[in-house]
Amino acid sequence: GDLARNEGKLAESAYYMQKQLQFNPENTGMRVGLAFQLNALCLKKEATNLVLDTDYSVLQYAFNDNLELFLSQVKDGYPRQENDFWGSFLRATAEEFSGNYKESIKYRNMQGCNDCMALLKTYKLAGDMGSFETLYESRIERHNQLKADGTVGLNFTDAQFHALDGNSDLAIESLKKAVTIDGFPIDFFTMNDPSFAAVRKHPQWPELLELSEDYTTKQRQIYLGLIAKDTEI
Repeated sequence: GDLARNEGKLAESAYYMQKQLQFNPENTGMRVGLAFQLNALCLKKEATNLVLDTDYSVLQYAFNDNLELFLSQVKDGYPRQENDFWGSFLRATAEEFSGNYKESIKYRNMQGCNDCMALLKTYKLAGDMGSFETLYESRIERHNQLKADGTVGLNFTDAQFHALDGNSDLAIESLKKAVTIDGFPIDFFTMNDPSFAAVRKHPQWPELLELSEDYTTKQRQIYLGLIAKDTEI
């Protein structure tokens, strides 16, 4: 599934993940993962239905672009317990989107995200330049090594680095590649990520959104076609 998506085949990736879920329907992580992919295909009802009876039903607000309810409900109830990866991820994201960057850093660390891109950008947003520069150095070195090794699916991370560097032109170009080559349409999280604030003001942003919508429409048709073939068997 992941390989298909990294090759720009979001429809096939979602289809294969759905097949896997049929053999393990109670796997919450897999349900959430598939929900994110169906949401990327703009199958919002189907994505929502996958999370409604899980501990992460709050994702329904992200899938339906309701930022206000997403923020309030996440802050009110997550994380639900210790070692709650998805809960800590959601809380860190909600605090970040609210401008509470120090709180976001706390929850990123609880998530186990002690050297991830999400933590890196939040360090910069929080003005903790010492931590930012230290982590940036190790992250960019690792990222460049992955690219040198031929790893696919790195265009979104490229865009994140360009945004952190203040280069919106290159960030836009990388986001276009993330959509069409890697299978990552522009979603609720990219639309609200404060580290992309300047990129969203770029004159090519509307063109990027149109490209993302066109890609999503084509992939959704492919996915629905694959599902339809299954029902014919």
